[in-house]
This record gives sequence, C-alpha cells and structure tokens, in this order.
Amino acid sequence: MSQKDEMNSILLNMGRPDIYRINAFRLLNLPITTTNKDIKKITYKNELMQKYAIDKCNRNEKSNELKEKALQRILNPELRFIDEFFWYWPSSDNPNVTDDAISAVINDKLPDAVSIWGKREQNGSESHVSSHNLAVCYHSLALEIDRREIEKKPVNNDLKIKRSNYWKAALSRWRLLLKNNNFWQRVQQRIDYINDPRINYQTIVQIKKQLPQALLMINASIALEYSKIDAMEDMQFHINLMNESGFGSELINDALHQALDSTRISLKNICANNAEEVNNSPSNGYEINNNMIKDTKKLLLHFDRLLPKEDVLKESVHDEIALQIRSSVYSYANATENWENALSLLQQAWVIASGISIKRKIEEDITTINNVLTYTTCWFCGKPAKDSSAMAEVVMYGNVREEWQFFETKVRWHNVRIPVPRCALCKGAHSTRHNIGCGGLVFGVLAGLVMGVTLQEVFNGVLVAIITFAFISSLAYLLSLATFPPGVKTEDHKMSFPKVQEMINNGWNVGEKPSNVQ
Repeated sequence: MSQKDEMNSILLNMGRPDIYRINAFRLLNLPITTTNKDIKKITYKNELMQKYAIDKCNRNEKSNELKEKALQRILNPELRFIDEFFWYWPSSDNPNVTDDAISAVINDKLPDAVSIWGKREQNGSESHVSSHNLAVCYHSLALEIDRREIEKKPVNNDLKIKRSNYWKAALSRWRLLLKNNNFWQRVQQRIDYINDPRINYQTIVQIKKQLPQALLMINASIALEYSKIDAMEDMQFHINLMNESGFGSELINDALHQALDSTRISLKNICANNAEEVNNSPSNGYEINNNMIKDTKKLLLHFDRLLPKEDVLKESVHDEIALQIRSSVYSYANATENWENALSLLQQAWVIASGISIKRKIEEDITTINNVLTYTTCWFCGKPAKDSSAMAEVVMYGNVREEWQFFETKVRWHNVRIPVPRCALCKGAHSTRHNIGCGGLVFGVLAGLVMGVTLQEVFNGVLVAIITFAFISSLAYLLSLATFPPGVKTEDHKMSFPKVQEMINNGWNVGEKPSNVQ
C-alpha cells in the first residue's frame, strides 16, 4: 500500500462514531506533546505491572486492553498523527510550556478548558487552535449523547437540545477550519516539529482532502445505527446535518455508501447462500426464498431510509435480491410443478425490484407463469388439470368474408378451437350430467309416446304424452343436479374462459360456421 493510500485508509477509518473513544491520547490521558521517550517509559511501566501482577485486584481488564492498544497506536507515526489531529492542541508545541486549558482537560475539568478556549477564540492570536479544540470538544460531547441513545440509555429533552447545539457548534467550526490558512500552517508546524519522513506535506494535503468525507461518514454511520433501532427522528436529524453541512451532495452520497458498505456485503452473502441452498434443494425453493425475503427486508430498508430516491446503490441492492429470486423460481417450479408458489415469489420479487428493466423482465415472467397456470388449472373447479385428454373445447369462427367464385358468391371463414383446461373429475361430471340429460329426454319421449297411446281412449293422448315427457325430463334434470359434484361449474362456464372472451371481443363467434351458411 502506498503512503497516500495508507493515509486515505487511516483517515477514512477515523470516520466512525467512536472516533474519540479510541483516541490514544484520551485513553492514556496524555497531552499530544508527550514525547516518544515518555511513551516508552509508560509502556515499560505497564509491562512491569503485567509481569508482576501489580495492583491486579483493581485492574479493569477491558480498560487495560484499550490502553495497550492506545500505546501501540501512539508509537505508530501515522496513527499518532491522526489521533493528535482529533484531540486537544496546546497553544504551543513546546512540551515545556504549560497550557492551562490542557491541564484542565488532564485534571478532568473540561468546563474550565472550554471557558479558556472560548475566550481565546474571541481574543487570542491563536484563535484557530481554540476553534479546533472546541470543535473536538463539542464533537465528542455530541457523539457521547448519540451513543447513549443508540444504546437505549435515558436521554431527556434537555440532552437532545444540547446534542443539537453541540453538533452545530462542532461542524460549523470544522467547516471554518478547513478554510483557515493559519490552522493548516499550525498543522505544518506540528509536522516540522515531529520531523518524521513518514509525515510530510502530502499528509496535510490528504487530511484536508479527506476530512469532509470522514466527518460525513460519522453522521452517516450514526444515521444507520438509528435506522437499525427504528429511531426515525434521530436518523433524520443526522441526515439533515449532512445535507446542511455544505460539503456537497457527491461527498454526502459517498459517505452514506461507505456507511452502508457492510450492509451491502451482508446482502451479497445472503444472495450467495440462497443460490447455493436452492441449487442443493430446488424443491425447497419456496421456503428458502421466503426466508431470504424476510432476512433482507430490514437490510434493504436501511438503503431506502438513508439514500435519495434514485440512488444507484439503492437500486442495485434491490435489483440484486429481486434477480436472485427470479433466477431460482424456475428451478423450484420445475422441481415441484407448483406454479402458484412460483408466481407468488415473482410477485414479491417485482415489489422488491427497483430498476425499470428488471421490473419488466419480472413482469414477463409473471405473464408466462400466469399463462402456464391458466392452462394447467381446471377452469371449472380451480384444481390442477394435468390430463390433456380431459380438455374442454370451444369451436369458433371468424374472419367471415364473401368471395366471387365460378359465377356465384361463396362465404369463407376461419375456424379456431379454443382449449379450456379441465380436470378428469370435471370431465366425468360433465359427461354424467350430459348422459343423464340426454337419457332423460330420450326416455321421456318414449315414455310419453307409450303412455299417450295406451291412455288415449281414456284421456287426451297428446296431453298425457306431454305430461309424461315433462315429468320424466324434470326427474332427469333433478337427478343430474343431485349427482353433480359441489364446487364444480357446469360445462357452459367454458364460454367465460378468458381466451374465448378475447376472441368474442375481437369479432369471433361461437360455432362451426355462420348461421346463414348451409
């Protein structure tokens, strides 16, 4: 990694909500003018305490671990300089010169230090140093209140008001310092004093360039944390701070993208796991995909909440999930032939998708599966219709035209046969009803004739025949109703089949040929 890339990485890693909590000088309660010689003495002292377990009963293991890490950071020139930049500066780099404000900080009297810096900011020739220290102070205080709220510790309205004031006071000073030549000259003086070839003028250039994004990343990260606990008002507060920062929309979006990077990686991993699971067990694709939809719902919500409406990254992560569902649907449907569940998954994928082209592809898939469902679902009972021999049929004619041929007019037309999906059960029910009906009519006619002839000398033979026919036909009709399965529609329901209705709307008619043709 080049020095430039390393400094970029270091500074961007400082764009985090615990920027001051991990600061080596804060953890060790040391001024930034502490020499490496003094640091090595402290390190040696700590090693002795650990070796001989001095004051073991009173040691806070976690605190000591943090201090050990702080000592390692402070011995790294690049990391030390970053920690110096984000901590309190003395009025002079000379470690032999006492600074009352720094002494107050070390003695845990921060209000006294703030008072001193406030007066110096107004009157002193080193006002940029005091402005820097106040920016650090208010920044760290604001972050502490946010940390309490994210951890769901009590935060009253007074603290929220203070938080708002702290943030505004900190960010306004950082903005001014970015344009303050005296401030950057002081940074250069500190580099000259350190006199380390790894810290040079290029370091200042990189800090000045990356500082706005690092500051924005802090707000972006906090906004994401608030989104995770559904604290929408607090989340929006930080989004507003970013939008009002004056740093430009491109930097703001970059910071939000950086904050969401780990969430994006989580989504990619979920997609990869989904693909592997469906590949290994396509018949369980419905449950696997529904689990993925459930797992990614909240993660996608963070992108929706934090990013602008037409953000490329937001569209990309939505489309990635939708495409993963789409890619696994047909494996599942082919393995199970459960096109209803496949359709349900595609409908959910369409809702998740953001890009227009992806939505159109999913719409085409939905149309395809709807067509499959139309011809594999019995139109008469709604159950699967897998037996093609049980299909009902509607014969239609259309495109009727007259043609002059061999000194006479001929009527020409086209025929189509519309298949209507029907299951074997419904076909049997329709056939039984048809047979009972036809049998009743035939038997009614025969019985009517017999009764009419037999009783014609006693009664009006024609009337007896009609009554007998009507009675037997009615019995046959009632019998056909009684034996017809519940929930099954009669065969004439095929006339309402969508394709039949579409043909009728396009001018076609039901039948083999026009009625005026012999």
